[in-house]
Amino acid sequence: MKKLILMGLLVSGALITNAQRPQKENVNPVERAKKHTAKMKEELGLSEEQYQKVLALNEDRAAKMEERREAMKAQREEMKAEREAFNGELKSILTEDQFKALEAKKSEMRKKHGDHHRKRGPHKRGMHMERKPVDKDQE
Repeated sequence: MKKLILMGLLVSGALITNAQRPQKENVNPVERAKKHTAKMKEELGLSEEQYQKVLALNEDRAAKMEERREAMKAQREEMKAEREAFNGELKSILTEDQFKALEAKKSEMRKKHGDHHRKRGPHKRGMHMERKPVDKDQE
């Protein structure tokens, strides 16, 4: 049971790490799962039975992740179309000067928002504050 949990964590960690790297070529999910499982077999010394089980698990996960990617892509496209339709209707209601003023305001906010994030630095979730040692005398 511990081995299965450990393998699951390794697979998850490897997939997350792999997802953060820029992909040079678009490999299909099944090929990616096979390649990853082969690497696990080599590094962990998996038996053939373990290899087949891990391969099935990796292929299943890769297929699910691909479905999620496609769904997210479709959702982004739908949201873009809705935003463009909204802006088109808004443009027909506002005068040209009003619409230009609105666009300038949006651009200013985007710039300000972007600057705000850059000032904070490259923080990870929950890691935005540096821990300092507690001085016992100050308590």
